[in-house]
Amino acid sequence: MKTLAKRFWKKVDKRGNDACWEWLGCKSTGGYGKIGLTRALGSTTAHRVAIYLNTGEWPPADKMVCHTCNNRACVNPAHLYIGTHKDNMLDRDTAGRCNPPKGIEHYRSKLNNKKAKAIREIYAIGGITQRQLARLYGVNCKSIHQVLHNITWKHVN
Repeated sequence: MKTLAKRFWKKVDKRGNDACWEWLGCKSTGGYGKIGLTRALGSTTAHRVAIYLNTGEWPPADKMVCHTCNNRACVNPAHLYIGTHKDNMLDRDTAGRCNPPKGIEHYRSKLNNKKAKAIREIYAIGGITQRQLARLYGVNCKSIHQVLHNITWKHVN
């Protein structure tokens, strides 16, 4: 794997110890660095290789390599840690990197505040299913569920 280390570090812009070390090579559409291992093994993410080169051990397949710096292209081992999928999602949410628009702000929304309120009122009266409401408002059942359970449209009373 000496050739891997040489190939890897050639594609890294090493800055100070505390700074992000930017991956200069190929990147995925999500912005993560990618590097080929062998023909048989294919490619993997650069930050996984950074952990391997730093510790001598590959991260477990059921674990993720997470960034403390929130920079997907960073391969500085000081900015990386091994965690679970849940750890990674919590880190993402805490950093505010995944706040998709909800309700009327979503570009594909077919509902508005008035309709969301009406859906809740009609359902509270009873005698109609979520599936029937979905058909009535031209949305899927999941959308109705999200309105009724305050997943989206929380601001509508």
